[in-house]
Amino acid sequence: MSRISLTKFYVHTINLLKIENGQALSEYSITLVLLVIVTIAAITALGVSVKELLQNSTDALTEI
Repeated sequence: MSRISLTKFYVHTINLLKIENGQALSEYSITLVLLVIVTIAAITALGVSVKELLQNSTDALTEI
C-alpha cells in the first residue's frame, strides 16, 4: 500500500467509528426486547384471568 492509500484507509476507518448508527440500532434493539418481555408478561397475566372468566361462564351455563 502506498502512503496515500494507507492514510485514506485510516481516515475512512476513523470516520466509520464516529458514526452513531450502531448505537441507535442497539438502543432500538434493547427497547424492542423490553417491549416483548412486557407484552409476554401482560398476555400471560391476562391469559390466566381470561381463562378463569371463561371457566366461570362455562360453569354458570352448565348449571342452567
